Amino acid sequence: MAYSESKRSAFSNKNNNERGVILILAALLLPVLLGFAGMAIDIGWLYLNKIGMQNAADAGAMAGAFQLKRGQSYASIEAMARHDTSVNGYTHGTNGTTVTVNTPPNSGKFLANTSYVEVIINQQVETFFIKFVYTPAISVSGRAVAGFSSSSNSNCVVTLNSTNTPRSLWITSGTNVQMPDCSAYVNSSHNDAMTVVGSSTIFNAKSINIVGGLNNGGTVTPTPQTGAPRIADPLASYTPPPPGPCTYTTKQIYKVNATINPGVYCGGIEIQQSPTITFNPGLYYLIGFGLSASVNATLVGTDVTFINSFAADYNYGPINIGNSGPASITLSAPTTGATKGILFYNDSLAPSKISTIGGSTGGNVLVKLSGILYFPTGQLNYRGGSINVSDTGSYLYLIAYDIKFTGNNRLNFSETAPWPISSGGSGAVSLAE
Repeated sequence: MAYSESKRSAFSNKNNNERGVILILAALLLPVLLGFAGMAIDIGWLYLNKIGMQNAADAGAMAGAFQLKRGQSYASIEAMARHDTSVNGYTHGTNGTTVTVNTPPNSGKFLANTSYVEVIINQQVETFFIKFVYTPAISVSGRAVAGFSSSSNSNCVVTLNSTNTPRSLWITSGTNVQMPDCSAYVNSSHNDAMTVVGSSTIFNAKSINIVGGLNNGGTVTPTPQTGAPRIADPLASYTPPPPGPCTYTTKQIYKVNATINPGVYCGGIEIQQSPTITFNPGLYYLIGFGLSASVNATLVGTDVTFINSFAADYNYGPINIGNSGPASITLSAPTTGATKGILFYNDSLAPSKISTIGGSTGGNVLVKLSGILYFPTGQLNYRGGSINVSDTGSYLYLIAYDIKFTGNNRLNFSETAPWPISSGGSGAVSLAE
């Protein structure tokens, strides 16, 4: 009996010791367990903020991309992007939040692509438990990129004439048109909407779409798609800056070498004889008469836009540069601002007259143009002068009521061209990153 009591007492002491050890271990492990629990709570909290931030960045990027596609300014893009991030709970400048809007994006797959908008949201998020051992707040960010595929802008040639009219796109005898990286679109419904004249004539594009039909007397590649649906005027929704008062009230005539400045040229500009005229960067508003240059004139200008219009006291005149023979024309459109990407813009209310750019044969003419040439009410005669990439501008889009090609012509497409407008349809805005 005594042995049994002794044995029982020994077991009891052992159990008490084990319970004591367990209590000590529990006491030691409790802070660790609480730490893990607190970390789990904080990580979940940070993850929820990350999800919310990402959703807000997605919304902001989409909103900014819609503004970009409409041709709006950076200020408008930024304002709309920040508005939509705010609606989704993240307001720039409040609660330690910054919303950065970049167009083109500063990083990622679409770096420097002017058809995309990047939105980055960063916020210092307060933690519940981690702050006792690490830091009161942890930086959390969300990033999104949205835009529209530049392939939607790959129509280098668009004729807007949607009537039953022949030769809306007219390639004359002996002409060579090379535009392998971009497409042509002809809106005329006539059976001869696109007409190619002469067995030696060449027209080579990435693709060719014609609402009507093709009258082909030369070599056309690839085979055009006829019966295509009409497309809208890509610049229909674009509104150019207003002209303001006349800088000059009479036609400005230049006969000797000169450097001229942007302004409102009421009466237009005429270049006679064979000077070199350098256009300083900026917007040239031509109110009446237009712009004309004689046989051997040399025209040079970077970051320039010519808007051709008219007024009650100033009759409309077309653009006519290099029409009569050899010339040198090197002009490029702005890469930023209200007229980015636009080199020549003709008033959509102007009378139907023929505008001509380039020499009569294209053989001795140096024509290096980068930008959009927009002539919605009249025929554009284009004579590019070369089919060599090195001798032509970095990108060129021709949008006109009708287009006539003569001589050698090269039209280049660029993924990063400053495209100011929507081309609709396939250019739907979507999230890209």
